[in-house]
Parts: sequence; C-alpha cells; structure tokens
Amino acid sequence: MPAEGRWLLSTVAIQTLGRGLTLPFTLIYLHEVRGFDLGLSGTLMALIAITGLLVTGPGGVLTDRYGARTILLTGISAMVVGNVVLAFATTPLVAALGLVLIGFNFGVSWPAFNALIAAVVSGDLRQQYFGINFALVNLGIGVGGIVGGLFADVGRPSTFTGIFLADALTGLVPMALLLGPLRHVHGRAAAPEEGADSEVELPGDPAPARGALADGAHLRRDVPRLRPAWRQASPASRGRPARSPPARSGWPSRSTPP
Repeated sequence: MPAEGRWLLSTVAIQTLGRGLTLPFTLIYLHEVRGFDLGLSGTLMALIAITGLLVTGPGGVLTDRYGARTILLTGISAMVVGNVVLAFATTPLVAALGLVLIGFNFGVSWPAFNALIAAVVSGDLRQQYFGINFALVNLGIGVGGIVGGLFADVGRPSTFTGIFLADALTGLVPMALLLGPLRHVHGRAAAPEEGADSEVELPGDPAPARGALADGAHLRRDVPRLRPAWRQASPASRGRPARSPPARSGWPSRSTPP
C-alpha cells in the first residue's frame, strides 16, 4: 500500500472517532441540555441531512474542477467551525448555523474523500482499501459512541461542550496531513486527451470503434444535404425494385381517339 494510502486511513480512524463522540448525543444535547423543544430539536437535526443532500451535487462538480484535496479541506474546516459553534450554542438559530456547517461537511467530504482514495490507490488494492476504510468508519463511530456515552452527563453541560470541542480537534488531524504529507495529492479529474471523444468502446469488441462520434456528427450534418439527391435517385439505386412499364397489347387505349 502506498504511503499516501496509509496516511488517509489514519485520518479516517481519528475523524470518525470524533464523529462518534457527538453524533449519537446531539439530539440529547439540544433537548436536555439546551432546553429546546423536542420537535424543534428533531428539526434542527434534520438540517444536517438536508444540507448534505443539497451540496452533494455541487460538491462533486467542484471536486472535479478544483480537486478532492481542496474540497476536503473546505469541508473539514466547516465541520471544525460547526462543532465549535454548536458547543456554545444557546439559541436555536446559533445551533442551526452549527448544524448546517456540519451537514455541509458531510455532503462534500464523502465524495471528495472517495475521489482522493481513487487517486492514491489503484488496481486490485483499491477494492481492499475501500473495505478497510468502511470498517474503520464503523469502528471509529462505535468506539467514539462508547467513549461519549461514558463521558457525557446531562447534569453537567460542560461535558457536552467538551465532546463537541473534541470532535472539532479531531478534524485538525486530517487537515494537517492534507497540508503536509498529502499536499501533492490533488485528486482532480484529468482532462480528456485530444481526440479521446472520437473513440467508443463497444461491449464484446476488443477494438474500439475509432471515429464513431465524429462520424455520427458528420452524418447528422450531411443527411439534409443528401436528401434531395436520394429523392432524385432511381428506385433501383434506393433498394427498391424498378417498376416495369405496362405491356402494350396492340389494342388502342380507351383514351386514344379512333
């Protein structure tokens, strides 16, 4: 496994540990500690998913344009700020701001991180890498949830402030690695080579159909010009049997005067 791949795996283990510290207890924090209504607390929690859904598509476009590393740094920065804001939120509006920032991170970081993996690891190793990655995600969230459950106490609001600040601190580790050992890995989509759009791979055909797209464009351009010539062509040249002239019997036609 390349060194960059090992660095990325270490960021997964640390960052998901912080996520496990806070994610299972955010609703409890909003309702029991900050005193928000239970329905309002659920609505605020939904902002994470709604924001993530809205930014995933634009995040993919920006990842292709600016690179996965840049977008990942932006998402992690938003998560760090969101956790700090949420740790000291005393009003629903401030809590909503923090949760929107966390949801923004969820929406842009997952696609960017997967694109970064694809840029670092290739071949058969990539499948194994993704398996280890998701195992570490589950492990980090599970261990973080256990630690958070042992530490957080509704009777001591400072414990919840502490776990949100700890979650923010775990985001600083991947940021340091992306700015340090992984600074040369951009994860940007490579521009297609010139003429690459003129080749189409056909299923079951070992050789590409070269020039298929270009030929299609020429055909669309030339068909209107060929239409008049096709209409003027003889039926035989158009693939139809030519009509033979009617046989003459020697008798005068009715339309012929005597």
